[in-house]
Amino acid sequence: MKGRAFPPKIVIFTPFLLICSLSACDWGQNGTKLCKNNPELCADLHEDAWCWQEKSQLIDARYASTQTPLPEGKTLYLELLALESYNRCIEVASGVQHVINTERTHERAKAFSDSANTLSQLQQKTRNSDALFIAYYHWARFGDAVARDKVLTAASDGRLNDALLLGAVGAYYEKFDPERSRDFYFRAMSRASDADLDPNWLLGIARTASAQRQYRKAYLFTRANVILADHKVKEDQMLLILHGDTDDIEQLDTLAQALADTLADGEYATSLLRAQVEKF
Repeated sequence: MKGRAFPPKIVIFTPFLLICSLSACDWGQNGTKLCKNNPELCADLHEDAWCWQEKSQLIDARYASTQTPLPEGKTLYLELLALESYNRCIEVASGVQHVINTERTHERAKAFSDSANTLSQLQQKTRNSDALFIAYYHWARFGDAVARDKVLTAASDGRLNDALLLGAVGAYYEKFDPERSRDFYFRAMSRASDADLDPNWLLGIARTASAQRQYRKAYLFTRANVILADHKVKEDQMLLILHGDTDDIEQLDTLAQALADTLADGEYATSLLRAQVEKF
């Protein structure tokens, strides 16, 4: 597997972890029910409470793949992400030495090996997929140029409708086609719910504006990002974005607050504010 976030660690199993594994940290009744009714979903997973959240999300994702799939491979894309997350977590857990039940240590090590193999096989199996979410996965994870072009062609043909994919295309065009980049970022914002909104889209718009010396626009979208993501910033650094043009800073702050609120409420697509900020 490529780019693991956490190297193996040896950790002494403490009484607190023992209590956690035996009581309140159970990984969920829903997961237990799904495993009981669909044992194939859980056959390669470990049984104790470590990585309970990642395990539960992976089981849910696998179950979703057996139901009505989301368009353009999104269901399988979410399963790949869940499998990656589980694999990273169980890699850490596999280094924990269980002093009471040593069999659990071996079980986690096996689960890590099995999940790594499953992930590798699924990545290989989907490498040439035309489904746009799967193509995006291979572009984002492995820099696959063929997969990238599938997504970009769909974007050019107007076949992208998901906010995540639109935002990814906006990021791609940022450095060499700022106008097109902003268009895709705005389209992503208009398609996003409050749950899948990415505040980094606002920073992308700000960067394209700054590159074109549109400093008021850069300030507006940076400020909206700060508000939406609840970042802590130094105001003197924020003022530097304006390059001394601070005459209407109160109006810019008011507009940025309105934009952040509209996005947080999931109302950007139908708001009157949309036309104002996109033409700003």
